[in-house]
Amino acid sequence: MKIFGEVEPHVNYVYRPGAYGLLTREGQVGVVKAPLGYFLIGGGIEPEETDEACLIREGLEEAGCMLSVGEFLETVDEYVIVKGTEMAYHKRITAYRTEIVSCGHAQLETDHQLIWMDKAAAIEVMYLKGQAYLIETYV
Repeated sequence: MKIFGEVEPHVNYVYRPGAYGLLTREGQVGVVKAPLGYFLIGGGIEPEETDEACLIREGLEEAGCMLSVGEFLETVDEYVIVKGTEMAYHKRITAYRTEIVSCGHAQLETDHQLIWMDKAAAIEVMYLKGQAYLIETYV
């Protein structure tokens, strides 16, 4: 498994597994613009939740879109300290090919926006290096 980020000594990292979708259309990548930066659609898995259920929930919350979860791609780990906070996470990023079934549903996270950009631009702006790697590898 690939690992991104540096483990800082004396930092307590909170383990946070998540499921993320790689959205593509017409040569572009769908990413979510959030207050902290750009991310693949998806997020942290809730207790007793499957990867697929997590991605479907996150698609609705972040973009108001119903997603169809496809092929498993890869799992990577990343150690990250969130900018402007003292929160440190050991993120387990599990990625799947994902398609949009429909949009226009109620969006809970109104400060998130699904946008489309070319592969090179998406790689450049991703907040998590592990997610940039997944775009570079699978798009």
